[in-house]
Amino acid sequence: MTSDTHAGAKSCIADIKDFFLCSKMPILQYMKVYRHYIQNENLDEYEQKPAFFDSKGYAFLEIHKGVNGLKEAALLVYEQLREHLARFGYVPFKHTPGMWRHINQPITFSLDVDDFESSITPKMMPTIYLLLCRKIHHNH
Repeated sequence: MTSDTHAGAKSCIADIKDFFLCSKMPILQYMKVYRHYIQNENLDEYEQKPAFFDSKGYAFLEIHKGVNGLKEAALLVYEQLREHLARFGYVPFKHTPGMWRHINQPITFSLDVDDFESSITPKMMPTIYLLLCRKIHHNH
């Protein structure tokens, strides 16, 4: 979706699939899940046997990538994104989390988890989008 903004720029909105969920956790986290909440198809796919669960029916999982609901994940993703984009001249706005700007060019954009919005010229849009996608594919 695009719309006209100012001075020939366009506003563009995109969904960057799995950006949050593909970010690596530098410090592994753990959680326990009751057997009732794990679908049989998942148990079959990963060949999990009854011994996978403790005597009370819980499995203990090690988390390697971002997980919805994990408090630490959002901050870790933000820090990884900040480091990645800094290499290309992008920095976050000082008092507006999620807003980014280029240090030498008139480029600003907003990124909130997997949702991206930018107000730039159309020919610059693929460059920013590719930088973000490069970060996702680097984490796979």
